[in-house]
Amino acid sequence: MNTVALIVIFLLLNAACFLLNMGLVLNSILETITAVIGIAMIINILSKFSSGWLAYIGKNSMAIYLMHIMATAGVRIFMMKLGINSIALYYI
Repeated sequence: MNTVALIVIFLLLNAACFLLNMGLVLNSILETITAVIGIAMIINILSKFSSGWLAYIGKNSMAIYLMHIMATAGVRIFMMKLGINSIALYYI
């Protein structure tokens, strides 16, 4: 399917999800269809480009996630030892 057509359909369905209040079941169905079209749109767009960097990130995502958690915990512990107990500063 054409990328522009996928984008237009995605945007129209997305707008319908937010503007129309059709009840929980119908909104859930519409949101699921919108998500599937959005995924198809992203796959279609990415297939046109060389995505070596995306493949690299995908292969190493678990290591990136674990290193992020360990680094964040280390900084939080260090800040606590310095007496910094502000939750707002933890998020910065």
